[in-house]
Amino acid sequence: MVRVIYGMTEVPLIADYPDMDLDPAHPERLRSCGTAYASNKIEVRGGDGTVLPAGQTGTIWVTGPLLMDGYAGQPELTSRILAGGWLCTEDLGYTDPDGYLYLVDRAQDVITTGKPPVQVYSRVVEDVLTGHPGVRAAAVIGVPDTHLGEAVVAFVVRAPGTGVTAEELRDLVAGELTEAHAPREVQFVAELPTTHAGKVDKRALSVRYHHN
Repeated sequence: MVRVIYGMTEVPLIADYPDMDLDPAHPERLRSCGTAYASNKIEVRGGDGTVLPAGQTGTIWVTGPLLMDGYAGQPELTSRILAGGWLCTEDLGYTDPDGYLYLVDRAQDVITTGKPPVQVYSRVVEDVLTGHPGVRAAAVIGVPDTHLGEAVVAFVVRAPGTGVTAEELRDLVAGELTEAHAPREVQFVAELPTTHAGKVDKRALSVRYHHN
């Protein structure tokens, strides 16, 4: 039995989706993390701290019995992440009217680009790129740009035996999303760097980009 769980070191279980049976009335829920785990409470908050209604994207906050007490020896970080018994996950997402939680991106990975500026969620672009049969893996970052503020750059690992081009991928993203989402540059790499936790290391990708 497959069980989807959303959590982090600071609070191991935030939400879960224990029953993965498809509800014909709500097929979109298979993209969610499920609902708040046990007695946890989840809020999606705007930049001013107000709780947002269902469907609006904001920062995910959680409270519950599994919440950490704080970071050892790091009071400033603790005070930034913990407030009033709630923890700021620094993840962005939204809920539906029934409380199902959907992740959109990490706050630090959002790319602000264009004139007028628009926010591009890197994960959304990555999902489109990896939907191409010629792409095995992809990671998207924002890099400083004189005219755009930030430019969207994609690092792509081709699927074995394929030869997808940067132009094909740009057109794919522009067609499924918008021109603002389309990578201004696509770099093909043999593999994506990862952290000790096995996550894609976007900081390393940024360093690699600026050193090229």
